[in-house]
Amino acid sequence: MDRFDGMKIFAAVVEEGGFSAAARVLRIPLPTVSRKVSELEEHLGVRLLVRTTRKVSVTESGRRYYQDTLRILNDIEAAEREVSGEFLGAKGLLTITAPELFARRHVLPVVHEVMRKHEDIAVRLIATNRVLDLDDDGVDLAVRMGELSSSALHAVRLGSMRQVICASPDYLDVVGRPSSPHDLPGRDCIGFNRWNPTESWKFLTRAGRKLEIKAAPRLTLDSAGAVVDALISIGGFAPLFLYQAAPDIAAGRLEVVLQDYEIEPVPVNMVISHPSPAPRKVVAFLECAVPSLKASLSAL
Repeated sequence: MDRFDGMKIFAAVVEEGGFSAAARVLRIPLPTVSRKVSELEEHLGVRLLVRTTRKVSVTESGRRYYQDTLRILNDIEAAEREVSGEFLGAKGLLTITAPELFARRHVLPVVHEVMRKHEDIAVRLIATNRVLDLDDDGVDLAVRMGELSSSALHAVRLGSMRQVICASPDYLDVVGRPSSPHDLPGRDCIGFNRWNPTESWKFLTRAGRKLEIKAAPRLTLDSAGAVVDALISIGGFAPLFLYQAAPDIAAGRLEVVLQDYEIEPVPVNMVISHPSPAPRKVVAFLECAVPSLKASLSAL
């Protein structure tokens, strides 16, 4: 039997929680997955997995073998990349994703600096508010705002970001400035898909108590830039991350309201898809990006 192939399939079954899920991820037939794991168990002379009609669980021997398998597979992957030259120099295609406006305003200048310093690095920057899957979408690095979905993700903390409610000064001069989140219902509110506009807008009272307000937006947009344009040209209130509104706040086109009721700032992280050691192209970008993005977030 091909033990290396069997180890990869066994690790996928453990990580995906079942044979069918592993087959989908590996894109191989389900019977092949089952046969390879059975051959591996027969070779080792131990039961690695307990199969029932409802679920697959890992035995104690299986858990130990899984940890050893991960180490071996990572070592092999690292050796292959080193031989191919990926660790010898900063070169190759680097794929990065970040939220739309943050990518344009803060990540793109860093990309330009990295490409200037490293002529053998090419960059694909995906500016989107969707949270991409690092493996499925072939992403090397991702800027993520908010709590990370998994503690297993490799990440570098960049800082934090305020979440604010904005409106244009002209609109506020007409309708008045709200003194409490309870003033928002019945006003013109603009929803942003990223904020799950069908749900309540969240606040913290002065006493630290969580407060949810049904804003019921009449207009919902899927782009932060479009929300900013609508606030200025149409009028209304909208929740935004501070970086999305910062230039227009500085120019006097937007104003932050209800600052005393802001929820806690969300963490901002650079998530790394590669296990340690990372390829030189990733290291080169992090060396430039981390200090620059930390400074940008601190300035905000």
